[in-house]
Amino acid sequence: MSRPRSAGARAALPCALIAAAALTGCGAQSSATATATTPQPAKNAASATATAAGPSYVLSTPSTIGKWTLTTPSATTQQKMRQGLSTAEQILGVSGGTPVMGLYDDSADQDWIVFVGLNGSGFDPAKLAAAAGTPPRYDTDGTGDRVTTTWVPNLAAGPHAGHVDCNESVVQGGGLAAEGATCYWMTSTTAGVVTIYPQANRSQWSFGYSAQQMDGYLLTVRSAVEQVKG
Repeated sequence: MSRPRSAGARAALPCALIAAAALTGCGAQSSATATATTPQPAKNAASATATAAGPSYVLSTPSTIGKWTLTTPSATTQQKMRQGLSTAEQILGVSGGTPVMGLYDDSADQDWIVFVGLNGSGFDPAKLAAAAGTPPRYDTDGTGDRVTTTWVPNLAAGPHAGHVDCNESVVQGGGLAAEGATCYWMTSTTAGVVTIYPQANRSQWSFGYSAQQMDGYLLTVRSAVEQVKG
């Protein structure tokens, strides 16, 4: 999936955007090669409503998602992924689950697809819905850029149902702006988060994914990493 790109954007903008997403930072290391898979388009948002009863699911990290390849993150990126998972636990109001984390190489678009999640039980998707009801937040990062964070609720959940909401961030500074989104899903036994950040060799570009675009990536990731519990 392509995104708007503008030559000359400061490298700090993408890094600041990832900091706002609270998942990971710039500088993953990998020798893996892959080409992009096209995310499924978002479906009717009504499918995002959690079902009262249904199968239990479990998360894993397959070696590939389409043509994206699972790769080993740098130690710094692993630490930031763990920090991001901790932040997600606070947002989702869950604890005691088993962490699952995967970094996938999208070399065609020169991006990293980041997935972190939890396997557990008794999760309440209504807590994600409540988090998504909070008003927009306005912050200034350490470089002086303005960060606006807004929830986009009730996006497509796909056939596994549960609840899906995305957190959309815009970083503005130096006359430039970069957009990105982090998407969350939740069932009674799984909680997952998906975001994207640029590989180092294209960090000079501004980039953007809307919440609706990221929902398509979430559906692609979710269909691969979340399976019915045996």
